[in-house]
Amino acid sequence: MEKKKIFKSTKFLIIILFIYSFVNCSKSSTSYFRLFNDTKPIIEIGSDEENMIVSMNIYKLIDQYYIDFKNNIYVGDIVDKKIDKFDKNGKYICSFGRKGQGPGEFSNFIPPFAVDSKGFLYVSFIKTMTVFKPDGSFYRNIHFPDKFQKSYVMRIKIDYMDNIYILFNNRNRFTLVKTDATLSKFFVIHEDEKREYKDYRIPNAIGLFKPDFDFDEKNNLYITDIVDYKIYIYSPQGNLVKIYEKKFKKHKITKKDLIFPTFKGDEVLTVPEVILSKLKGNLRYFPAIFGINIDTGKIYIWNSNRDKECKFYIDIYNKDFKFIGRSSYYNDIKRNWVMIRNNIFYIPNIQNDDIKFKKRFGRFVFYNIPYKILGYKINLSRNVN
Repeated sequence: MEKKKIFKSTKFLIIILFIYSFVNCSKSSTSYFRLFNDTKPIIEIGSDEENMIVSMNIYKLIDQYYIDFKNNIYVGDIVDKKIDKFDKNGKYICSFGRKGQGPGEFSNFIPPFAVDSKGFLYVSFIKTMTVFKPDGSFYRNIHFPDKFQKSYVMRIKIDYMDNIYILFNNRNRFTLVKTDATLSKFFVIHEDEKREYKDYRIPNAIGLFKPDFDFDEKNNLYITDIVDYKIYIYSPQGNLVKIYEKKFKKHKITKKDLIFPTFKGDEVLTVPEVILSKLKGNLRYFPAIFGINIDTGKIYIWNSNRDKECKFYIDIYNKDFKFIGRSSYYNDIKRNWVMIRNNIFYIPNIQNDDIKFKKRFGRFVFYNIPYKILGYKINLSRNVN
């Protein structure tokens, strides 16, 4: 009789656990979103083939690009040494700069740049900011303050009120600075948490996580932490109003995360163990967040975990940081390459379709040399991952 009771109790417990598991699985599956239903882009800037002779609207390598709030598209042409402007429909408008070493000229690469609401383009060279007029002509050079003369600019963005935000890197310590169109006063808004300096000695062969930042429609600033899942939120006046934090189960970065393609047949590059051993402190662990995009009341946060197709996960929140669901797409873990403007998702074409190819490599790599900018209309739809 006692055995019968135990059997019934066990059976009942199994049924309860099954129902609980089923409900939770259903919740989990319905919280995954597809970013866009149509995989065909609505806008395409660049060539349909790699390694073509470079000319107008044909690129061999895109390293920098920018989308303004009117959805104009600016593409840094690293070969022809210029920045091309296209309207939201992909029509060519004008070019900024040319090859050379004088004012308004590019000698060997295209630095980070951004564009304000009037069409002025700001290019962040080492030690100086170069400004171009909306018609593409050179306007002026302005030197950064002495404090930032030895720093490199990692990113520049302009908010809805034409305030300019510049992310400086000095020996792998990051400082986010705010200025305006006059470039006369520079205000420090955010600096990394005070961690031990050794924690920032990340070998270049691996690559360095970089903070990312974006703005909501009220001009609040959101900036990511380079180690932990933290978002610092600042008011338009530069006051810290909130820190959003999420806990993750951490796991160590291993050699399998650090395998790179050489793009020479099946040849691969493996990072030596000695380099991996130089990672110190929290920087030895995944996951990390490496990107944030804010648009039309939604906050998209990228983290280093990946799905079965080797896409990086994106946690999606509403403006009050209430979790909506999760999606995923391709990106570069060392720098958020995605921009989202007016419900259009812009990304260089780094999403090689060969799953077997992608699964051979670690998380620090993208899968083909970007030579196009693609724009997709966001249409979140629930889907089982």
